[in-house]
Amino acid sequence: MKVSRLTDAYTVLALRLVNTLLLFVLLNGIAWAALALHKRFFAASPVAAKYGQDALKLVYPGMTPVQVEQLQRENWTRSFAYEPFTQFTEAPFTGTYVNVLPPGFRKIADQAPWPPDPKRPTVFVFGGSTTFGYGVADEQTIPSHLQQHLRARLGRDVAVYNFGRGFYFSTQERILFEQLLVAGWVPDLALFIDGLNDFYHADGNPRLTRRLSEFVGGGDGAARRGVLDKLPIVRLVAMVAGGKAATPVSSTQADAPASADAALLAQAAQRYLQNRKMIEAVAGAYGVAVAFVWQPVPTFNYDLAHHPFAAGNFGAHEPSRRGYPLMQDLLARHPPGDNFLWAADLQAGVARPLYVDSVHYSGEFSKQIAEYIGDWLIARNLLAVRRTVP
Repeated sequence: MKVSRLTDAYTVLALRLVNTLLLFVLLNGIAWAALALHKRFFAASPVAAKYGQDALKLVYPGMTPVQVEQLQRENWTRSFAYEPFTQFTEAPFTGTYVNVLPPGFRKIADQAPWPPDPKRPTVFVFGGSTTFGYGVADEQTIPSHLQQHLRARLGRDVAVYNFGRGFYFSTQERILFEQLLVAGWVPDLALFIDGLNDFYHADGNPRLTRRLSEFVGGGDGAARRGVLDKLPIVRLVAMVAGGKAATPVSSTQADAPASADAALLAQAAQRYLQNRKMIEAVAGAYGVAVAFVWQPVPTFNYDLAHHPFAAGNFGAHEPSRRGYPLMQDLLARHPPGDNFLWAADLQAGVARPLYVDSVHYSGEFSKQIAEYIGDWLIARNLLAVRRTVP
């Protein structure tokens, strides 16, 4: 009799456990489908949510509201993927306006194939989200316009690759450049567009440093929390409750940068110069020409009366307001040489919108920046035949 009761109890317990497991799988499946549908059809960009559709109409002339919504969704609902040494990369993505290819670069108009053809002049462009082109279509990014301009000016089949990535600053760009060289991908010219994110990361820590530190040092508890946070049912509940778990890491789901005092800003400026020195040394060993551009930012030498997204302040990008004059003074005392272009004054006196959100360039401004850089590269003969490796 006792054995029979134990068998019955075991059967009931086993059925409950199986049913609970099946219910758990079913609920997560439903949550996953709901999140996918929300991301595909309903997820609003943080730009539209914060500033409204009227502001977007000013910076996307010729596009319908439906097209702008699709462009915004593709820019702001993507996620990052893990990458050794740099922490993360833009994950491969296929869309109408945004396409990221598996080798780690964003597609541009008339994209040259990968791997690069050694017979074609090749340019790798590095930078943050402004170089990647958050907020604009593939063909409206700085690297895309740069390729078109160089081909027209030089009459040569120049191949440009857009290795800009969200949140990247000069340290991560240097590491990415080194990794590409180690893998055997050696361009004729490496172009680095920086400024905004070097002060955004004034403490020198990449975007996901705190999260990775907690994961590595927090033991099994931190690992379990990380797994639980990724469960569809947990993310859906957080989204419905108004949390951030359903928001892609590329926009808000990452570490907030440390506030930057004067000492940190000075360290950031010096760090940039040291990264530049190391890039030049490595590039010289591989026979690669290098060029550095200090980019425009809305907090420096731009009339914000023409900036529809400048309400309040610039949040974590505010340090560039104080950092840019500091860098300008530093370069005046220590001239950077012929391979450095100060483009931060390019928007001075311009009386029209140049940004599609608080800091990212419009397609029109991206073209202006690209042509300015292209003319300078040609004048400095920085896209000549590859140098002889020592």
